[in-house]
Amino acid sequence: MAISERITPKPAPKRVNPMVFVDLVLEDGILSLHLINRANLPAYDVHVRFKSKLVGSAGQVNIAKLPIFEKLSVLAPLKTIIIPIDELGMFFKFNTPGFLRMSLSYVNAKQQSVKATFDHNTEAYVGFPTILRSR
Repeated sequence: MAISERITPKPAPKRVNPMVFVDLVLEDGILSLHLINRANLPAYDVHVRFKSKLVGSAGQVNIAKLPIFEKLSVLAPLKTIIIPIDELGMFFKFNTPGFLRMSLSYVNAKQQSVKATFDHNTEAYVGFPTILRSR
């Protein structure tokens, strides 16, 4: 290489702050996952991959394998999809307390690929009181 030639490094890709999130929510004794698009624009090709097994519906459903996490072609702006997992007491009969790690990827409206990882410590919910309601 001649001295006059210079290799100009390409700038690092600008980090895009994720506007789509996966949150673990406890409400009225029910544990659920919320897939949330906080942007004013849609998210495309939304995929969520679980690093550990997640079982719900009293051990009957492998939540991590639900099609919503692999086949969501568009998540509308400002939309939340709620995926119920289980009653809190039943959750720990089929899932070990610890970190629930999820990797999320999607394409934003500017055609930028966005990736994020979310860790939720389910140990925070161990021993949490629930109130039984008559039905």
